[in-house]
Amino acid sequence: MGNFLRLPVLACCVLAGLLPLSPCLYDNGTGFIRNAVTSAAGEYQFSQVPPGMYIVSVKKPGFATYLNRDVKLEVNTPATLDCRIELGSVATTVDVQE
Repeated sequence: MGNFLRLPVLACCVLAGLLPLSPCLYDNGTGFIRNAVTSAAGEYQFSQVPPGMYIVSVKKPGFATYLNRDVKLEVNTPATLDCRIELGSVATTVDVQE
């Protein structure tokens, strides 16, 4: 895969009953993007992701979009992100900033 590093997985657990969801991992600086679909248990993962700062969004029709703009992935360091989506209109976004 070119210059990509093999990294641990970014995993996310989401509220059951709202599945499937469509999480997206995006690096605004490089344009790197990865999409996924949650499992029946509400989990997803992105593997072989280059280290860096990422934006993670999770979408579901009828719910507010979950958005975390401050996800740091490092070499050989597993990362877990617990997401919570809320009822809302299509245009609503829940923006998490730490």
